[in-house]
Amino acid sequence: MPEAEHPVGTAWQHVQVASVTTDSRNVPEGSVFVALVGERFDGHDFIAEVERQGAAAVVASRQVSTSLPVFIVDNTLTALGKLGYANRQRFSGKVAAVTGSSGKTTVKEMMAAIMATQGSVLATKGNLNNEIGAPQTLLQLSDQHQYGVIELGASAIGEIARTVAMTCPHVSILNNAAGAHLEGFGSLAGVVQAKGEIIDGLLPGGTAVLNGDDPHFSIWQQRAAEQSLDVLVFGVDAEWADVRAYKAQISPVGTWGFELHLPDGTFSPVQLALPGQHNIRNALAAAAAAFVQGVTVEDIATGLEQVRATPGRCFPIITADGMRLLDDTYNANPASMKAAIDMLMSLPGPQVLTLGSMAELGDSAVDAHFSVGRYAAECGVPVMFCCGPFAAALKEGFDSCEGKGQAFSFTDKQTLIDQLRNKVDASMVVLCKGSRSAQMEVVIQALRGETN
Repeated sequence: MPEAEHPVGTAWQHVQVASVTTDSRNVPEGSVFVALVGERFDGHDFIAEVERQGAAAVVASRQVSTSLPVFIVDNTLTALGKLGYANRQRFSGKVAAVTGSSGKTTVKEMMAAIMATQGSVLATKGNLNNEIGAPQTLLQLSDQHQYGVIELGASAIGEIARTVAMTCPHVSILNNAAGAHLEGFGSLAGVVQAKGEIIDGLLPGGTAVLNGDDPHFSIWQQRAAEQSLDVLVFGVDAEWADVRAYKAQISPVGTWGFELHLPDGTFSPVQLALPGQHNIRNALAAAAAAFVQGVTVEDIATGLEQVRATPGRCFPIITADGMRLLDDTYNANPASMKAAIDMLMSLPGPQVLTLGSMAELGDSAVDAHFSVGRYAAECGVPVMFCCGPFAAALKEGFDSCEGKGQAFSFTDKQTLIDQLRNKVDASMVVLCKGSRSAQMEVVIQALRGETN
């Protein structure tokens, strides 16, 4: 950590460090506590608490009152990143990084499952994909791991540039770019630029795995070419892609099977356990990255078939009375909304679409919600329920298409829940989706009988 100025307290050089943490509520004994400063918290205020829990030392950006060794730095977030980077440099295994506006967590889980057929894997847990989470994940890499799969998210231009620089991947997967979190990027062009930063951090001789179906593919391809990096292309629609899917078929429960073809001419059938046709493309992304690391088509297929849905991410639920629910409430942007609608309409009906608002879309929010509503109608959604600050725009979009469906908008979730209960029955399949801030899982809980 070159920016460190001086240690104070007892002798820092004699400290035995077991782990690094930033959470003052959970400090493992023998760990170093990094006192981060946020908009609503300051880790320096909890030094006494972390000392009581058994911390071994503290990284701080100002003097604090404690008997623990303290390492003073200019910026504790930067210091955390340098700690993560330092541990990454000690790791001799292979590391893959993945980003995208949608699907990156699914691709990460698929990639981790594939690489688990080859050895021990460390993969990003939950949503620890930002400037705080990425170094925390890197700090978990150890001699017991042969592979790392690191998810990188961003809320602004430059964030992935910083996290990929500490990740140093051998292969980077760029899944897609869409109108998500526009408030932090200014425009879709800003999203495209920010996601492309994952290419810049590749190690020399690394490979960029790019989505040939994405309209911004050529921009990223040029970015990789300028750095003399290898490129491997996956795609469903792009017939010239290196990694392709053929003979795709949907099962009675909405999951998809296909024949996976790799650049070396090998192929294998794959039966995904995840619902939604969009997961074929996610599977191709993971397969391409695994191929770069020498995994056979048979092992890739085995890994992909092990992946299961998790709550909040296209998670299928059967209620006590037999109603089918799809819990896709973890997050949403325009692209993932439309993919979810496609998934819903691939299932035997009657289908019911239940949407909350999408967040962080800036000036494009109304138009984006209108577009999603219209898309739902164009796809033939019979009934759409929506709530939240942009429910009216969703309904307007739906009604602008002269279809046979009906749309209902509500200002609050409880009214929506009451109306849903009056209109749905066990013959229906209900999809619930919205941004994290919309908390549409409340609707799922109500339909399952877990709330009033």
